[in-house]
Amino acid sequence: MDIGGEKAIKVDTRFKDVNLAYHYINGEAAMAVFPKRPRHGAGAYVVCESAAYKYYQSTQSLLLGAQNAIHVMGMDNTSMTAHNVATAIFDGLEYLIEMPPCPENMKERGTGEVIGEAVLNINGQDMLGKEIRA
Repeated sequence: MDIGGEKAIKVDTRFKDVNLAYHYINGEAAMAVFPKRPRHGAGAYVVCESAAYKYYQSTQSLLLGAQNAIHVMGMDNTSMTAHNVATAIFDGLEYLIEMPPCPENMKERGTGEVIGEAVLNINGQDMLGKEIRA
């Protein structure tokens, strides 16, 4: 999947270090956070609509999400970068939660191309993995 490409519902480029792209992933509205100047091997951090409440509910969850995003995107972990990424995530949530339901022609889960893998890692041990499909 081309994050922020022609299949994006919207791309938001107003932030200093990152861009936001809104897509439907596995039939759910999602916001992909990706670096403006990606390094080799950099990924995108994805916030699904079903998890958006966590970032509104708790500053700690927002900051943890920003730290995870910085790691996934291969960015330098400075307090300014963390602030910029957290601001982008928080400001982007409004559009994410206002996205209309997934169009019917995009609802079939698990039929698109594999765009990534989500892995739950606890104390350095992979506990659960799942393919993410467009």
